[in-house]
Amino acid sequence: MASKLTRENQAVCIETLNIAGMVASGHRKRRKGIQDAGWRQFLRFLEEACARKGVTLVKAPRYLPSTQECSICGVNGGPKPLKIRDWVCTGCGTHLDRDYNAAVNILAAGPAACGRDIRLRLAQAVPDEAESHRSEPRKSASRRRKRAR
Repeated sequence: MASKLTRENQAVCIETLNIAGMVASGHRKRRKGIQDAGWRQFLRFLEEACARKGVTLVKAPRYLPSTQECSICGVNGGPKPLKIRDWVCTGCGTHLDRDYNAAVNILAAGPAACGRDIRLRLAQAVPDEAESHRSEPRKSASRRRKRAR
């Protein structure tokens, strides 16, 4: 996986996780899952592959609230248990997938990012859209493109 990521990308953005802390404080099943997955070893392989191939490895700050902050409007919705996989932002009403939202926020935290603009482009939103359509369900990207023509 590390080789594939570095072969297909010019930059890789990752979260800075306290893996030892997660193992020490997690429930038995979560501890075993983290250890079985070999997160620490994968990160080492990824760092080595990036260095070898000249790929930029960006580590997001450890305390970045990537899963809590809305990638559209920036409102922090607070911590949520891991069983919450999607949520609705209280600021703009957007329905967010926890993992995709976190990925957008981590990418936006990187050095090549443009802050709010990159978040909106990755979330396929027009800058005014998050503010003006709060009560309407989000339209697909293809509908927005057709409407813009």
